[in-house]
Amino acid sequence: MAAVQTLRRTAPLHRTVGGDFHPVAPAPSNVKDPRVKMIGFDRYGGSEVLELRAAMVPRVGDHDVLVRVRAASLNPYDWHLMTGYPRLARLDLGLVRPKVSGLGADLSGEVAEVGGAVTEFAPGDEVYGRCDQVPGAAIMDTRAVAEFVRVSPSSIRQKPAHLSHEEAAAAPMAAITAVQALRHVSTVRPGTRVLVNGASGGVGTFAVQLAVADGGHVTGVCSTANVDLVRELGAAEVIDYTTTDATRTGGLYDIVLDNVGNASAARWRRVMASDGTYIMSYGRNDNRTLGPFGLLVRQFVLNRFVSQRLTSLQEPRRAEDLDELTALLESRAIRPVVGRTHAMADTAAAMDQMGTEHTRGKLVITI
Repeated sequence: MAAVQTLRRTAPLHRTVGGDFHPVAPAPSNVKDPRVKMIGFDRYGGSEVLELRAAMVPRVGDHDVLVRVRAASLNPYDWHLMTGYPRLARLDLGLVRPKVSGLGADLSGEVAEVGGAVTEFAPGDEVYGRCDQVPGAAIMDTRAVAEFVRVSPSSIRQKPAHLSHEEAAAAPMAAITAVQALRHVSTVRPGTRVLVNGASGGVGTFAVQLAVADGGHVTGVCSTANVDLVRELGAAEVIDYTTTDATRTGGLYDIVLDNVGNASAARWRRVMASDGTYIMSYGRNDNRTLGPFGLLVRQFVLNRFVSQRLTSLQEPRRAEDLDELTALLESRAIRPVVGRTHAMADTAAAMDQMGTEHTRGKLVITI
């Protein structure tokens, strides 16, 4: 079935969606139609659970900003929220039904309205950023694939002028993940040998550029089709995983950033320096009950007996992350790679592509 046919428009138009849209909220003076479209879902499953819904413009409180969304990007995070996999994660996502009912953590657009206590932004400002975290939960309130979204001022920043909305929306989650891996969990200095597994994906494209900008000697691992892209991003060496096993190349890397999980940490140790760091940055789709939990346990045990450091990304969200990202984007040390754009009605097709775990750069939904 074609992707557009898997989406349906819900009725009536005054339906409250996920508690975030209020049926009697007045529209801002510069919003002509109080009805807005969004992508939502009420149950776990594949892309067939997605609906193209109509709801009311979100109500804006004193400390809120209403953003007219121009573009939103998808991440593997959205696939896990939609499917509820791994099942162990439903302790956070919602045991029976999802706690969040929308897609898209990253966004770019224009400010439509600000609350009375907001001084950082004004209507008309071009901004980018991410959705807020669900209060009292360890998950994000993903609602960016919509015509309007309500966020806190701390979740957005002024959009770098040289970036399109599609490029800006592609940055937050993936780029901040790369920053956390290579600047917080580990440190890249001039001459540091860095291997990025999954170098052509969302996190990988940013990680290659960031490591190069910080003086690292970067080796990227990707498929044949993406070798040229990874070289263009600055990698000194590129390994085509379809012809070469990167864990048997004989190189000695100071940092291995694994965005794929197609080899165990024990195998990656063979190409790591004795004091090297392995960073796990993925959640594979193949184990739909435990996900990466079993790998984390084995990694924790192995860590006690080896000289290398085997770790994963568990960095908390910080307001400063967006400041650091904005500086990197404005200096052009890194640039977003938009692999493909989709219209909102084609979100299901984009999510199917996300589920294959073979995406080039970022998938972006244009609103």
